[in-house]
Amino acid sequence: MGFSELFTDIITKLETIQDPKPVTTLQKIRNYQKTESNRNQRFKVINIWNDQIDNEVKEKENYVIKCPAIFLEFIPEEPKMILGGVTQYPDAKMYFHIFSDQLNSPNSEGGDFMDRNIEIYSLRDDVKSIMLGFHTHNSSFMMSRYDALDYKHKTITKYLLGFSFCFNDDKGSIFDPKSSRYLVTGNLPSNLEVLPRHPWVSEDDYLALCAVVFLSDKYYLCITSNSDEIFNPLNWLEINHWVSGTTYSVGNYIYEGYFCYQCLTGNSDTTFNPNNWVVISRL
Repeated sequence: MGFSELFTDIITKLETIQDPKPVTTLQKIRNYQKTESNRNQRFKVINIWNDQIDNEVKEKENYVIKCPAIFLEFIPEEPKMILGGVTQYPDAKMYFHIFSDQLNSPNSEGGDFMDRNIEIYSLRDDVKSIMLGFHTHNSSFMMSRYDALDYKHKTITKYLLGFSFCFNDDKGSIFDPKSSRYLVTGNLPSNLEVLPRHPWVSEDDYLALCAVVFLSDKYYLCITSNSDEIFNPLNWLEINHWVSGTTYSVGNYIYEGYFCYQCLTGNSDTTFNPNNWVVISRL
């Protein structure tokens, strides 16, 4: 999974937010970035962030963005190379720039509260509800990192909502079918023994969502990067062997054969189907 798939997953998730007052007839509109959106979506514009958009809003009274609008800003931060040539971004950040052009909110007497925009907080709540704890199959759960109203605009209100997460970029790795290093796991030699290759070692450096260790006859996946002197179970997730007929949800971890897997598609298969799973690490 690369950056483009990350944006696609998040945009697809945002498109599920529905307008509380939808129109009865589906129509198409064109927005500032020349893309189409559905009027029944809560956000009329969902797109990638660049500073020109903010400058356009700040400098002109007659802004050209169709509201409500939301723009995604991804900051990978410093990368680390981990097993199989995967690039890990342990402190990746995603910011959501939310715009509203509603100036007033109605009061109980049928009039308006001048310059009181409640919609911007409703939009913020909708985004936080679906994004806090959200993850793609190559990332950790999103955690809150920034949450504030932006007062620097004129006749439009902006809210900035930010999240942190760990993202694993498999482009160019042994898991990338387009890479010359691609590893076809189905063609592993038949004499490859299923023996734990990574016993836990005190004070070794372990990376979250990558390292799998063997300790006391159990396999553990690192969920918090650490170099602990004493094994701390809070930094690890015990993974169990795949069981035929068991119901697995997206994000579940198991081991089967020579590898630790994460569930990519929910299933209750009676025969292990690697298409429903993504390889995390060799055992």
